[in-house]
Amino acid sequence: MFTQDGLCVPDTGAETDADTDADTDTDTDTDTDTDTDTDTDTGVWPFDVYVCPVGDGPDFRTIQEAVDASPAGTVIGICPSWYEECVVVEKDLELRSSAGGDTTWIDGGLACPSLTVRGATVPVYGVALTEGVGALLVEDGHVTLTEVYVRDNVTSGAAVTLDGGSLLLERGWFLDNDAAAGVRVLDGELMLQRTEFTEDFAQFGPAVEVLGGTAELWSPRFFSEGAGTHVVAEVPVTLVNPTFTLEAGQTGLDLGAGGVVRNGIFAGGDVAIRTAGALEFSYSLFWNVAGEVCTPDCSAAVGTGVLHEDPILVDNGRRLAATSPAVDAGDPDAAYQDLDGTRNDLGSSGGPYGE
Repeated sequence: MFTQDGLCVPDTGAETDADTDADTDTDTDTDTDTDTDTDTDTGVWPFDVYVCPVGDGPDFRTIQEAVDASPAGTVIGICPSWYEECVVVEKDLELRSSAGGDTTWIDGGLACPSLTVRGATVPVYGVALTEGVGALLVEDGHVTLTEVYVRDNVTSGAAVTLDGGSLLLERGWFLDNDAAAGVRVLDGELMLQRTEFTEDFAQFGPAVEVLGGTAELWSPRFFSEGAGTHVVAEVPVTLVNPTFTLEAGQTGLDLGAGGVVRNGIFAGGDVAIRTAGALEFSYSLFWNVAGEVCTPDCSAAVGTGVLHEDPILVDNGRRLAATSPAVDAGDPDAAYQDLDGTRNDLGSSGGPYGE
């Protein structure tokens, strides 16, 4: 385990003995009390090895060195810094930032994907995957991205590509990528939970493109500038509690093989849902959309729990105002309850993966 010695370690807000005297804790007080004071001058981080490019304490200077040297099952801690490397993982490991994705950057240098996972199970926590020729490539691996930023990547392909295996994206952000798609599924299982896509269609294709495999999108939020389509799928997909804040020239969903849409909000834009397949649709709100459901002719959405009212979105569309008609308007089934145990709120802030 890496023992924190004050080097390359972010401020945790815990007691750090920052006084200026020569206190070396040589007394017999071992701080064995049971309060929440972690006394970080003698504590340890929950990592097996630690990576940091500066200081005297880290085990490794680069992430790839740690990956290559560590046995399967190792938890690799990463200090806040800018890592200019293309990380390739082919064994079961965990990559965890000690600070978060706004200070811990894995930069592919516009030369290769920032992170590639092949045939391995790899949870990744709290980093930014940036400036790669794609942020992440998964080939028959099983990857979880938690609170990860995918930003400023440049590729003629997708920022994130799943080609076999599985990918879970939870509480993440996609922004300012120059790519043909945000997430592209060629094969495998995609599960997306409470992830936000904020892009510019002038340099960006669909946020999610599902060409094969399966995909479930729970509580995603889509907001982009310019003309384009947010989600394109050639196989049936499931969307629960999405929020689409659309502009003129934009389409929310283009479902070539149909799918399931439940508890959504579609506000503005040219087309909310275009589908050529069977669509299971209920409990959703449409507001100021030129074409609500197009099969291919467009008509107003009808069905159980469908509303046509202003959703009264706040915080740039991320949340509902307390007076919103979308509050407690979702599917009443307990499987869709909000985190507080109440009936489902429509849109990305509601449901079991909302806020």
